[in-house]
Amino acid sequence: MELRESPRARTPGVNAIRIAVPVCVTGLTSWAYARDPAGWGAALLTLTAGGCLVVVGVWPHVLGARPRRIWGLLTLSQALFLPAVVAMFVGPESARWSLVSNLLFLVGYIAFMGWLVLLNAGVNGRAVALRSCVDTLAATVGMFLVLWTCAGVVDRDVAGVSAMNVVFPLIDVVAVSQAVYVTMRVEPQLPAWRWVLGAVSFQTFLDAAFFVMEAQGREHGQSWLWLGYMTSYMMLAVAVTHPSVRRSGAVPARPCPGIASGPTRAVFVLLGVVLAIVSLMVPGHTDTYELVRSLLVAVLLLTLFGRVMMSLSQASIAEARSRHRTTHDPVTGLLNRTAFHEAFTRVADRHLAPGLRLAAVVVDVDGFQRFNDTWGHREGDRLLRGLARALDRAFGGDGMVARYGGDEFVVVRTVGDDASVRRLVGRVHEAVATPVPVSSRHVEEISTAAGVAVGEIVPGGGVETVLQQADAALVEAKSRAKDRCVVYDDELDARLRHRSAMAEALRAAIAEDRLSVAFQPIHTGPRFSRLRGWEALARWEDPELGVLTPAEFVPLAEETGLICDLGDTILRRALAEFALLRARLGDDVSVSINVSPAQLHQTGFRASVLEAVSVCGVPASAVQLEITESLLVDEDSPPIATLEAFRADGFGLALDDFGTGYASFTTLRRLPLSCVKIDRSLVSRLGEDRDAAGQIRAVLHLVRSFHIGGIVAEGVETEEQAELLAQLGCPAVQGWLFGRPTPAAQILAAADAEAQGIASVRAVAGVTAGKDAVTATGRRGD
Repeated sequence: MELRESPRARTPGVNAIRIAVPVCVTGLTSWAYARDPAGWGAALLTLTAGGCLVVVGVWPHVLGARPRRIWGLLTLSQALFLPAVVAMFVGPESARWSLVSNLLFLVGYIAFMGWLVLLNAGVNGRAVALRSCVDTLAATVGMFLVLWTCAGVVDRDVAGVSAMNVVFPLIDVVAVSQAVYVTMRVEPQLPAWRWVLGAVSFQTFLDAAFFVMEAQGREHGQSWLWLGYMTSYMMLAVAVTHPSVRRSGAVPARPCPGIASGPTRAVFVLLGVVLAIVSLMVPGHTDTYELVRSLLVAVLLLTLFGRVMMSLSQASIAEARSRHRTTHDPVTGLLNRTAFHEAFTRVADRHLAPGLRLAAVVVDVDGFQRFNDTWGHREGDRLLRGLARALDRAFGGDGMVARYGGDEFVVVRTVGDDASVRRLVGRVHEAVATPVPVSSRHVEEISTAAGVAVGEIVPGGGVETVLQQADAALVEAKSRAKDRCVVYDDELDARLRHRSAMAEALRAAIAEDRLSVAFQPIHTGPRFSRLRGWEALARWEDPELGVLTPAEFVPLAEETGLICDLGDTILRRALAEFALLRARLGDDVSVSINVSPAQLHQTGFRASVLEAVSVCGVPASAVQLEITESLLVDEDSPPIATLEAFRADGFGLALDDFGTGYASFTTLRRLPLSCVKIDRSLVSRLGEDRDAAGQIRAVLHLVRSFHIGGIVAEGVETEEQAELLAQLGCPAVQGWLFGRPTPAAQILAAADAEAQGIASVRAVAGVTAGKDAVTATGRRGD
């Protein structure tokens, strides 16, 4: 939860008062101290400084600064400073009191420095805080060398300088560096920290001046420095009373191109080196001076060496992390697809022991998208991590496991004979069969499909082939209801080669316009004696593959992305040939043409259909577009809008194969249907199943309740079925009893030859008595 400043705290008036009061108090105290530095002026100075120290120690806790243990160090430091200030001004002038005061100041300085270091670690992390301490140590040593030089250039024994006053500037340099790191690394920069940085910087200057004045024997001027110390305490008081101090330990670090990160961090190290060089250019005067300076140079060199080692270690760790992010999946921690291919290739390039082969198993999680939609992506990632751990435990020791895709994993290991392959498949099933807990009250059973390929891998080749075969086996496994693990073998290879050849031949047939259309009649009227129109059905006869049924090449077109081109080709040919039938047999007939969901998703599909009917001279009212039950869409999806536009253009819209799958009340309500076609699976049971008639009657009532007038029963093959459908009130039928799918040329030829009108079409279709008549033998066609 982010702590925010109140609107009142952010107003310019409140901020001005917060600054104006300390300025006035500082000015009044300075005036009093100048008038009487030994009497009431000193007392007022002590009172003001003590009040500031109390505010600094107490006010952060009043504002609720966190964490308390870190801010407790600040309180401790101020509690030590307070008696030190009192002893300095109120206590008797003696060496003992001076020592007590300096000791309290020293311990207080150390606590103050610890507060800054711990806050730096809290904001930037311990690693950054440690590096900042080493960086500033170099600057501190360089600063001390300069101070030592300033003390030694005068004619005075440097050993006489107070050790306490040497330590204070060094602690100040560390405090300044920590304040800089914190101030520059928070986003947004907090006003409280800018005041802290200003206070410790000013105090560093005062301690350095105090040291130099003592080294030069100018103790009489040191008393005026207490006004500066009071000012620094006042700046700290302004800092801790600002509301932003509450967020000082909670604001995360940000990547900063400034002084707190990047190459400019070396400023502290370079500062120490430059200061050391400058100090070494000044000749020494005493042995003590030279000894101390030599020790400081040694410390500086050790510090620089340690910083270099830390930088190298940091670079090595960063490189390792970067390499891990590049080669491993962030969710499961397994190898990603790219790294897996590289590792697999390296394994394949090594010669395997005689009799060993490499097996690749591709595992796919069933229904993973549904799982994500139901439980959310967090639980989906948890499921993937659980499955990854199971596979890694099972095969990580003697194989290689990787996340191959969204919900696909790959396991690779060496196998011997076919028995070892079967054992491998069993281990995969065992690894993924463990239920995964999704919440405290639900456990999800994981079902998977797996494809296995085993190959002889030779150095420099064979890897991609094995992976492709495993993928192909996975596709085959996912198409099965049982035995969801398939091993790539010669039979599957032959089927895939045949499908590949069929796909290439279909692509060529579409490009060369070698597909044809057959028309199956749809009858209506009393005893279904009147021709209402036809359904246009795709036909394909290949010179090498022979005659292929739509059940073979339509699913192939959907898998290979050719369904839109196939559908457009059939639609244009069907409209062109229907135009000839309509011109010869009358205007009161219509044609039904199947369209796929993929076509409805095409942005230019409606324009293409309108262009086709215009070119062929067929009115939209004579054309009915058929869609399948699998077109389950949302109300606002593009297909719905396209279908509504077609209805507005005058086209009919039929739902094909009703009763076999997905259609529901919602589907019938959403789709702008003009016709529903009852699937042959319901019609074929008429006369055999006494419940079939009642079920079809229920379907008829359901469809009519949605004000859909057009109903066609498909697959009618016997007179008994036709009679029962007429009794049930079905308005139209389609099936082999009334005509087989026939090319338009044959229909026109029969019409011309017999000159008997539309009735001759029925004779050509093979429904009259004769050797081609279809009787109640159960023969079915498409």
